[in-house]
Amino acid sequence: VASGKLGYFYSVRNKPDSALKYYNITIELDPEYDQTYMNRGEAKYRLGDKKGACADWKKAAELGNKNAKDIVSKYCK
Repeated sequence: VASGKLGYFYSVRNKPDSALKYYNITIELDPEYDQTYMNRGEAKYRLGDKKGACADWKKAAELGNKNAKDIVSKYCK
């Protein structure tokens, strides 16, 4: 959880590269934590990686995140 919070901190500070580093660590430690996929998807989207963002948002949706389903339908056509 702490690494995910660091990822979010860097995301808020507009440092998506650092955010991705900590989101990746969090997913390695807990690959079932859907919110990290949501956050990493947002960071990838901000970096222009729409395909990677959609993959993360789809994974979050598979894990049961209801917000992810809405985002996928809106941004991942």
